[in-house]
Amino acid sequence: MLRDLAGSGSASEATLEMLTVSERALGEDAAAVAVYDQLILRFPTSNRHWRYRAVRAWLELRQGTLDRAKEILTGADLGAAATPSAVHYVTAWIRFRSGDMAGAHAQSVIASQTWSDLASWDALRNEVYLFGAFAGAKPEYMLQVLDDLIEGPPRREQGTVKVRTKTVVKGGKRTDVTEESVISYSRSWETVSLGKAYLRAGRTEDAATIITRGLGDKPFTSGRAELVLANIADLTARPLDATAHLEAAAAHLAGADVSNSAGDTTDMKQELASSTLALARGYRAFFTVTGVRSYADAASKLYALYATLPARADAADVAREATLLGEVRQVATPSDYRAAVVDGWTGRTALLDACVERTLQADPTSGGAIIVAAHSSADGKLTLDSLQPEAGEQGLAAIAACVRDRVLGWRMPWPTPTGGVSLTVKFHAALR
Repeated sequence: MLRDLAGSGSASEATLEMLTVSERALGEDAAAVAVYDQLILRFPTSNRHWRYRAVRAWLELRQGTLDRAKEILTGADLGAAATPSAVHYVTAWIRFRSGDMAGAHAQSVIASQTWSDLASWDALRNEVYLFGAFAGAKPEYMLQVLDDLIEGPPRREQGTVKVRTKTVVKGGKRTDVTEESVISYSRSWETVSLGKAYLRAGRTEDAATIITRGLGDKPFTSGRAELVLANIADLTARPLDATAHLEAAAAHLAGADVSNSAGDTTDMKQELASSTLALARGYRAFFTVTGVRSYADAASKLYALYATLPARADAADVAREATLLGEVRQVATPSDYRAAVVDGWTGRTALLDACVERTLQADPTSGGAIIVAAHSSADGKLTLDSLQPEAGEQGLAAIAACVRDRVLGWRMPWPTPTGGVSLTVKFHAALR
């Protein structure tokens, strides 16, 4: 309906604004551009005219058309007090993309100081962080941008009470409810947000440099920083460092003040639990394949950490995994671990050889290829999936039966990753 009104050319300014919100929420940037063009053309004297131009220029920036974005904002009075902050904001980005870092920095300061709506300021902050990360800006530069943003609306509004009235429908009755909340702000929270933007851009070293600045402010934000640092350590193959960061996160979150952000704290603790278990299982699986001791040590510590967290439905299964890992870790060195695996299977294949030889002694004509498919459970027990002569081979039924009897009930000489391991073996039965 809104699109029909816009197409008629008679829609009001308010209607067109509503349509821009709808189109952008749906990701229809091209449709939003057409509506903003209408707003700019039809309402040149509106007190929101330059705001429309700013958003229109921003949409051009998203498409990579820098010159067109500059053209749209040509004539903006950047020195006027009434100039919308959105104009300063988009101008900062235009200068940033043009390589004018100093100009972009100065303009972003003006934007942050004049923005009156905290939610809009949040959008500015997040988008600037992301652009800085993906555009290759150095951490020191973006940290300075952060410091300047801190001097903007959050400084002026922090500690003030924000009142919001909303309508609640219960039992068929509509009731207006007034909510009050205190605007709070944390430098370390924003520092971690900036670091996460760099992490999403694949710049792990810069992300770690930035996020480290977010430690030591408050237990909650420090716990959040440690969770991200654990992720970075895991991405850079440092299992023991990742484990240490998760242990530190648990210590911080255990002492976090939940009075103002109970929901956030609960979510963060859930993230801690899921990250701890995921890394424990991942490191355990990696150790079972490679025998690298540091991964076993890290997994053991993570299982122990998980056991200290609030009880969960999978607690019994996880405890069992930890026990199995403990059995494997009794092997002194990776070379001993490898020997255990090789020697274990050497013994198994010897049993198969004996089985085949006995059968062939009774019927020398029954030789040929046999294919064995099996899988192991998490505790290492081997289960036979199929056992068959290869196509065209005959007379192997007795050997197949013998093999089946030997395989059933076997256990791998070491615990296997969650979900087990599938294996297929083909061998040729023949007299020596």
